[in-house]
Amino acid sequence: MRGVDRNWRPILWLAALGFLSRIALAFRSEWQIASRPYLDDAYYLFSCARHLALGHGFTVDGIHPTNGIQALICLLYAPGFWISSDPSVGLRLTFLVGALVQAASTIVLALLLKRMQKYTGETSSFMFTMFGRRISTPIIGALLWTIIAPLADQNGSGLETGLVALILLTTLLYFQVVLELGWNISRSCLIGAALGLMVLARVDSALFVLGFALVELWRTRMRAFGFVAIAVVVAGTISLPWWIYSFTRFGSFMPISGAAESIGRPIGENLLQTSTALFDMLTIFFNHVYFAWPPWFEVASFLSLCCAWMLLLQRLDAVKYLKAQFDLRVLAPLVVFSVLLLIFYNFFFSAPHFLVRYLHSFRVLILILAAALTPLLARAVREWSSRIGKFAVVVFILMAAYFSIYRYVNEYIAPPKSDFYRVGLWARQHTGQVGMDQSGTAGFYAPNVINLDGKVNRDALAAIEAGGIGQYIAREKIEYLADWKPLVERLVMDAKKYGADYSLFDSIGYIRIYKYDPR
Repeated sequence: MRGVDRNWRPILWLAALGFLSRIALAFRSEWQIASRPYLDDAYYLFSCARHLALGHGFTVDGIHPTNGIQALICLLYAPGFWISSDPSVGLRLTFLVGALVQAASTIVLALLLKRMQKYTGETSSFMFTMFGRRISTPIIGALLWTIIAPLADQNGSGLETGLVALILLTTLLYFQVVLELGWNISRSCLIGAALGLMVLARVDSALFVLGFALVELWRTRMRAFGFVAIAVVVAGTISLPWWIYSFTRFGSFMPISGAAESIGRPIGENLLQTSTALFDMLTIFFNHVYFAWPPWFEVASFLSLCCAWMLLLQRLDAVKYLKAQFDLRVLAPLVVFSVLLLIFYNFFFSAPHFLVRYLHSFRVLILILAAALTPLLARAVREWSSRIGKFAVVVFILMAAYFSIYRYVNEYIAPPKSDFYRVGLWARQHTGQVGMDQSGTAGFYAPNVINLDGKVNRDALAAIEAGGIGQYIAREKIEYLADWKPLVERLVMDAKKYGADYSLFDSIGYIRIYKYDPR
């Protein structure tokens, strides 16, 4: 890396490491790829990208049009499926997209932290020494973005999460430029373009557009109204085709996946999962199996960790340090966005199991603040007189390193486990439709798998909203029903109400397969 500023070489090396760690996943067996790290819902995106490449439009199965996916990531995945008629080639090329997003995010985060720093003549405030080498805040941010396993799980899930994070960081980086140099029309247009792409990447980013506009109008006392309006109009123009498509084809701006997940309001469960997710984020490096702890312990642990952080930050006078050393104004839109997401997904949505992904902006915010605070924390530890305290810090670092290394290595060497992949292979060998709630992976590998939870199948969603999926199953004469035992048994019971009887036919791992029984 000759000609590169020596302070930036570690950041570029970390970006390269993140890229290679993601792209290497593409060279595993097909069964391993189907097992990890991609989630079942990610295969809806891959299927849609494949049909886009074939010219079928936004559809997961080639039959039912859908807006239950996120548009931009599908468009980025589509060229890989256009290159080869073999869908496994396109699937492997999705790792290239993820690797590029990972590397770009590392660099953009470092640039953001660099620009946030207030230079007062004391640059050592942003550094600490490790192994005889001075480590800067941008390097810390790049390092955390590269090694934190829960972050990699979310960004590398195959869903749009990593792409949204990249565009979010890019928007904040350019907003920092505006804070330093002021508004003009070109900057309004560029920020508007970033906001529009963010909405295309994930439609709930419209809340970020709202939060950004409110924050900037308040900060400038309405003096930047014209420039903010231009940014919002540009964002709306870029995302407008998707809004038009959704409304004209589906009668709502809400994706049908969102509508499917909005049925019911388990607010208590949402709040419990929120505390669990935020607990993991506040540990920075760790996560745990949800509901592995009793609910009271989940909440108590979250509140205890919040108190511990508050006491530590108060003792170190961290707020004063951050205000003196960094321009925190750039984080205001991110804070407002995170609060709006917290309200929306807890009180107006019903998918508690996905909250760790929906609240990903909190993880980004916490990581930025953790990177900014690391020099202060390092100096505090160095000045501690307590050997027990220093020992505890060393133990924490070793545990974090072990957890991260284990999670990464596990992606490559753990045995395949995806029952959904096996169901897809099974479905290819049988005639007749196979109905599933969780149909992402199986539907990617078998064209006769049909979605029944309504997330990507508008007809199934309409049946659910009308009173139950059973009538749809009976009307479509679906030959097989398959899924995890509790889910498929519910499907069988609903179908029975409308005269369609099913009996147990086969099983694959945790999945039960029922066949239509005409009696």
